[in-house]
Amino acid sequence: MNDVNIPLLRKAVEWAEAEAVKPEIDRTWIQGTWITRSWTAAYDMLEEVSNIEDHQLKAVAEHCGTAYCVAGYIGQLLDERYAIVSEVDGVHVSEFVEQALGLDECDAEALFAGGNSIEDIRILAERFAGERL
Repeated sequence: MNDVNIPLLRKAVEWAEAEAVKPEIDRTWIQGTWITRSWTAAYDMLEEVSNIEDHQLKAVAEHCGTAYCVAGYIGQLLDERYAIVSEVDGVHVSEFVEQALGLDECDAEALFAGGNSIEDIRILAERFAGERL
């Protein structure tokens, strides 16, 4: 019996794939982290991942908000408090989403791994769903 929440898993994969094709500054999917992007956080993050010019920093202000890994995206989708914090009522977003997706701990860790490429996410999600998404 497959208890995986396939519609929710499909929604997350489709979201991540749509985000992955956007320019880096426009993405809300960053698999390696959950980050609230303020002006400072966005500046620090962008300095780490790319060499940007000072004039490009003005564009960063338009892109403030939160960027999510797959777990963070589903978490904030199901409970808006996860858009601001990674733990709600003592429950970390990864644990919350593991349960929401119906995954075991090992599968959830594999899906939420920070080093996953967008291709890895689809492959894992389809394996866990037992079907193409």
